[in-house]
Amino acid sequence: MAAVPAATAQALYLSSGEPFCIAIHGDEKSISSFAALRGLSFYTNRSGFKDADRWYFHGLLLVGNGKDMRPYNWSPQRLRFDYLADPDRMLVGVQSACVPKVAFLRSLSLF
Repeated sequence: MAAVPAATAQALYLSSGEPFCIAIHGDEKSISSFAALRGLSFYTNRSGFKDADRWYFHGLLLVGNGKDMRPYNWSPQRLRFDYLADPDRMLVGVQSACVPKVAFLRSLSLF
């Protein structure tokens, strides 16, 4: 359960008031509840972000809009979002994972 407040706090901090969204990479939609941020839910069960096959990230945080959008990958081990300097190296792009919006967290249900 520590992942929920950690991810929420990180998203608010990194966005600094800019529009943002949070998604599971490859789902092509935003998460819909705070429960989706739980440690056992907020990661990919696809090919994974590994040294040998870099196809999918875990949870994504997209901040801003258009060409100024900044992508971050959730680190389940560190309980934080890490900036992605080169997200285009992945087979599945991150820019279409979700659409950033103002007050994103207000749109989430508890479960």
